[in-house]
Amino acid sequence: MNEKQVASIARQAVATDRLGDEAWMHKQLATFHKQLTEPVPKPQSQKKVEVLDIDLTKMLPIVGRSTELSLKFDEIPNAVPIGDKKVFFKIKSDERVFDVTLGEKAMNKALDEMIKGPWLGMVKGKLGSATDTGFVIENAQIQVFLRIPKAGAN
Repeated sequence: MNEKQVASIARQAVATDRLGDEAWMHKQLATFHKQLTEPVPKPQSQKKVEVLDIDLTKMLPIVGRSTELSLKFDEIPNAVPIGDKKVFFKIKSDERVFDVTLGEKAMNKALDEMIKGPWLGMVKGKLGSATDTGFVIENAQIQVFLRIPKAGAN
């Protein structure tokens, strides 16, 4: 038993007014002695976790509701007519390319808004099938917001 443990017992004895109580002191010393002499229990063996070698880039589990996506852009898309009153364009975001198909009428309305002044465009839709470079946006809708300068700005 070291000096700190003896000092701890003495402080407890003074604090609890048991300085003259030899039975209590022996009990405290026996408790400390037992703690010192008992072997330390060995930690229970840990189960090994099996690491599976899975290429996560080839997995895209989507369960439940469809994933909706909103892509913002500030450059006029180079829309190409693909027939059946539809146009096709791509939006690049970081390293992903999103393929968007819209109706000609919706695209023309959006282009009319874009020429009115500073704007910000947004395409919303469901995340569709994966392509080599990104994803297809299904049921796409386009929306253009005109940027209104703040009062007091030059």
